[in-house]
Amino acid sequence: MKKTYKVHSGRRTGNIKKRAVIITFLLGLAILSFGTYIYLHKNVSYEEKELPKSKNSIESLRPVEEPKFIKQGELIFLRKETKGKIIRIEIEIADNPYERDTGLMYRNSLPDKAGMLFIYERPQPLLFWMKNTYIPLDIIFTDENLQIVRIQKNSKPLSEQLIPSYLDSMYVVEVNAGFCDSYGIKVGDYFRFETKP
Repeated sequence: MKKTYKVHSGRRTGNIKKRAVIITFLLGLAILSFGTYIYLHKNVSYEEKELPKSKNSIESLRPVEEPKFIKQGELIFLRKETKGKIIRIEIEIADNPYERDTGLMYRNSLPDKAGMLFIYERPQPLLFWMKNTYIPLDIIFTDENLQIVRIQKNSKPLSEQLIPSYLDSMYVVEVNAGFCDSYGIKVGDYFRFETKP
């Protein structure tokens, strides 16, 4: 009996349709990816060009109106040696996280005998800065007994340099730059304050 052998042509006829489907799928995926890239690039470029003109720019994040000073109490600085009165000022109070974070930002002026009193829940090392603050300030750090432990004089407007208390502080008073020199307020002096009912 004569054996017959089937000669293989070298073609994979069964896989041709699968190959065509895979190639078509990959080609479609590449076209879709390219189209998505072009679409996103065009839109991002458009938004970047429009950003300075739009209301979404960083400048527009400033408050619409300059915050006004609101008297919420009074504070009296006292001499260390005699506990005698140095000067009385009106204060606005920042005693929650939002108010403490905002402070005197975005203000173009502060009344001469006025300031902002920051009140914290416990004594701790504190860091302040002058970001978005347009007026130079004296920053007065005090401990839980209301004794001044550090004074940072003439803090530079808009500076992001950190201003540390170095020692634990629980109260901080911000006043116009030059205030401490004008009234002879120094480390070791005290203050007391009263809030409006």
